[in-house]
Amino acid sequence: MFFRRLLSNLVFVPCVFLIALLAAIERMFLGRFTQVFGRFGLVWALAFTVLASLLRWGTDRLLADASPFSFYYLSVVLTALVARIGSAIVAVILGGATAHFLWVEPRFTFQFLDNTQVAQLVIYVIVATLCGFAVSLARFYGALDYLNKASD
Repeated sequence: MFFRRLLSNLVFVPCVFLIALLAAIERMFLGRFTQVFGRFGLVWALAFTVLASLLRWGTDRLLADASPFSFYYLSVVLTALVARIGSAIVAVILGGATAHFLWVEPRFTFQFLDNTQVAQLVIYVIVATLCGFAVSLARFYGALDYLNKASD
């Protein structure tokens, strides 16, 4: 049971592929968009967390309590892509609190029943933060590549 929950929250490998794809999309299409709208980082963090909550709510019958944090990784990656790492950290905190409150038994409390729930939350925070940093670094180095090409 512990390992099933542990593996359901470890989406690091798909997250890396998603980071590479989103960094390529950002480099090709979203450069100007992130310059203009990246200033509203906290709004993006809140919006993407609400979107992740709605997606998780839509799949609640399928997932039950097996994977409470799965959609919140996406909110962190999208926030880091559109805004900056500070906003992504806010998305990690909002996503962790929201997921624990809404989807972890006992629902609608911040109570922990056992150590596996604590481990799930800690793993989510670590992996989501690493994903946020990876996307921010990809954006940073993509911007440096763009500036280097523009200066040549």
